Amino acid sequence: MKDEAGNLNIRRYADSSPPPEPHDVRAHLHGGVPKKEINGLRPSAEAQGFDVFRLFQDRDANYADFADALARRADLRAMVEGDAGIGARRAEMVTAFDAWWSEARNGLAELPETKRLMPLRQALLNSFEPALLPVRCVDRYALMGSIAGWWDEIRYELRVIAENGFPELVDGWVETLRSALEDDDADDDDDSNTKKTVKVTLEELLAHPFVRHRMAAYVAELAAAQEEVERVKTEKEAFESGDAVEGAEDWLDGADEGTSLAKLLEDRRKELRAEMKDDAKRRGELVKVTGGGKSAKGSIDWMRAQGVDVREFVVELAEVDRRLAPLVEGADAIAEMLAPYEAIKEDLKAARARLRALKAAFVTRLGAARTELDNDACRELVLDIDRERLLERLERARVRRVGALVANLEQLWDKYRTSLKEIAGRRQTATEHLDVYLRELGYA
Repeated sequence: MKDEAGNLNIRRYADSSPPPEPHDVRAHLHGGVPKKEINGLRPSAEAQGFDVFRLFQDRDANYADFADALARRADLRAMVEGDAGIGARRAEMVTAFDAWWSEARNGLAELPETKRLMPLRQALLNSFEPALLPVRCVDRYALMGSIAGWWDEIRYELRVIAENGFPELVDGWVETLRSALEDDDADDDDDSNTKKTVKVTLEELLAHPFVRHRMAAYVAELAAAQEEVERVKTEKEAFESGDAVEGAEDWLDGADEGTSLAKLLEDRRKELRAEMKDDAKRRGELVKVTGGGKSAKGSIDWMRAQGVDVREFVVELAEVDRRLAPLVEGADAIAEMLAPYEAIKEDLKAARARLRALKAAFVTRLGAARTELDNDACRELVLDIDRERLLERLERARVRRVGALVANLEQLWDKYRTSLKEIAGRRQTATEHLDVYLRELGYA
């Protein structure tokens, strides 16, 4: 049997669970937010440039109430994220980052000549924390995590730069993007029936930094075309649901939920055409004319010209017209209702064709974007993208800390916004209203 007395696993002896959430009984009973708990949030709030007491108003020496401007829980997030101090602190962070980057980019720009990749890594890591930590909105662990993650993200690209220069890296991006839209080659085995498959979607390619930086106009065109497709699709769906279509209620009355008005109309039109088929064919025979405008053989006018007694056929034509009239009227009414829908379908077809054409032009536009760049422009593009990548990581770290501050404030709201005394008062008011209603209805 294992000797339990000899187990020195730290988890058996150290409690690693977070401390219990504090609760002020007096605040729960009588209302107010303990200033002690508000002060506990001040360091994290001040690190983001936010005065946490902006959200409160004094009740007494030990308690505060939420400010009158905070009518809903969601107002907390809006007030924090829209605060000028939060924005100013972010601007400080970006300024400090740009000051650091102005030096860091020189080492990156010189990589093709120096080829000193690991010394550069050490220099960037060593200088990043001292440059950004004084701003305070991101702690040292997040700072080091941001730059270490950034270096890991681009390390293979940096090797390409060190060995072959910036244009080689840009060419690699372009070739990767181009080949990603092409089909994979089928297996060389003649007996293979493996179908070609597309590697990635165009939407994924559009997220590539080269595309975002150098093909912005194309991306905007594509986005506008996609929006147009979605807009027309919404119009189509609105018609199919009967929204704002005159007479739709009569057709959809009694139909299953989700039934398409357009399908009902089209199905009924098919039925009417089927009912009209034989009579329409016979009528065509009785009044048929040739391409030259002469009466065709077998028509009433042709038989009359041949001296045939056509009274029987005239009566037959009148009877056919009588049977066709309500069917034609119904079909015409349906056609009139469907006319806007048919136009919408044509618009959707054209919008989709436009979108397909733009997507098909991706490779052509990609090549044109690369042709515009000389060697210096390639270097500046790569450096701009690397700056953007690192700043995005830094910004995500800052946003997480602002989000944590909001979450802590929402926790105070959930705990203390409504006191037990207030709940009891609301319950008493509701009971009194109920008693009044019951007396008015004669039940009390």
